[in-house]
Amino acid sequence: VTDGMGFADALSISPIAAENNWPIVFTNKDNINSQLLSYIESIKPSKIYIIGGEGAVPNTVINTIKAKLNYTDKDFERISGNNRYETCKNINIKFKPSPKEIVLT
Repeated sequence: VTDGMGFADALSISPIAAENNWPIVFTNKDNINSQLLSYIESIKPSKIYIIGGEGAVPNTVINTIKAKLNYTDKDFERISGNNRYETCKNINIKFKPSPKEIVLT
């Protein structure tokens, strides 16, 4: 789950999501809509990664998912940083701690 109005966090997680066949669910800062809740319910993920800080995906979004879909705190993991660059770095540390190759642009 990531901010639907910004691109940086979604772009940072997209290679990992594609490699693992994980969907990226976009939400807004105010709430998560019923269609997205229905989609999450239909795929029944065992872990929900929140990509971005609380300014991008507020805890109210997490609390709505927990309340409506019966998830608990242990089902969520937030990956964020002080800025978009640190968030990207933390995503890579989490999922690719020992890369064999890197691309710099």
